[in-house]
Amino acid sequence: MACGHAVSGPDPVARLWSRERENNNPELIASLLQRYKTFSAVISGILTRMPSNEDAPLKTYLDHLARGELAYQFSPEAGRAVFYPRMLCPFTGSDRLEWRISKGLGTVYATTVVHPIEGKPFNVALIDCDEGFRLMSRVEEIAPEQVRIGQRVHFRVHQPGGEEPPQPVFVPVEGA
Repeated sequence: MACGHAVSGPDPVARLWSRERENNNPELIASLLQRYKTFSAVISGILTRMPSNEDAPLKTYLDHLARGELAYQFSPEAGRAVFYPRMLCPFTGSDRLEWRISKGLGTVYATTVVHPIEGKPFNVALIDCDEGFRLMSRVEEIAPEQVRIGQRVHFRVHQPGGEEPPQPVFVPVEGA
């Protein structure tokens, strides 16, 4: 068992490498070796450029939340918003990601009410922000059962206190 996946013998590249070595196919061996070197260079480049805790995307995001801002990343190459904060664009693999600040307006995409064994019921909602990203949050200031798909909401910061970081939550937009 490796990384949570069942191992069923050697990986396909290793099998191909072994078979081609036996068949003495130098062109294919050279091609496989080049692909391996390229992959190794990409991986070591990513590993050597890992951010310090001060530069980590999650820290930047949480710092914005602490200032009352809902920040997200934007990929110029993909022309799309990127959320949850990350090192690489999930659409292009580019490391060129810009930080932007959301206006904080969105629409409830989906919602459910959670009834814990202890405590009051609460809602969990997926919010489509107007800038083009979706996040999981909750809608406050109304009963959990009153949250509706399509409802317009506005961002605010919830400060849980203690060691917990600030969290983005939403409230209904007046008159919407």
